[in-house]
Amino acid sequence: MVAVMLSRESWRRVPVVRVVTSGMSALRAWLAVRQRRAALARQQSVVVDLVAVAVGAGTSVLQALELASRWAPDAVAHEVTSMLRATQRGALLTDVLADHARRCPELRALTNALAVAMRTGAPISATLDRIAAECRTTQHRLALAQARTVSVRLIFPLVIFVLPAFALLTVIPALVAGWHGV
Repeated sequence: MVAVMLSRESWRRVPVVRVVTSGMSALRAWLAVRQRRAALARQQSVVVDLVAVAVGAGTSVLQALELASRWAPDAVAHEVTSMLRATQRGALLTDVLADHARRCPELRALTNALAVAMRTGAPISATLDRIAAECRTTQHRLALAQARTVSVRLIFPLVIFVLPAFALLTVIPALVAGWHGV
């Protein structure tokens, strides 16, 4: 049996490594959640439109969710599939929708509207059309806000790369030519 002895200094570094690695894993988890929520927000209007078309064609809410899970983009399809699995395990769809509204705020408008329609029997098509329009308006507003920040983000490469190259190619040769002329 070979025993490895660590000096006092190396033992002091071990907790630092643990803190750094746990911090990095926490950062990765936070970024994954942030990306998932952004994908859900981007794809929400698609699933609302799919459910609206299916309900408008005469299917039940459960059948509309099944169709939406099949044709929706991946992030939203995963959430809708998790709702469907819960109903297959025996939970009531209204309870699943209410629970999912608490767990996934990006789809809260859709799940709340579907739950109310299921409880009251009210028509849902107009509500789903309004929710889809609001989603598209929000996405458009966010895209415009992101587009406004492009000029600010381009300042860094301009200052770091373009202006020094400009000075190197135009100003310095003029200074050298003027220096030799003196």
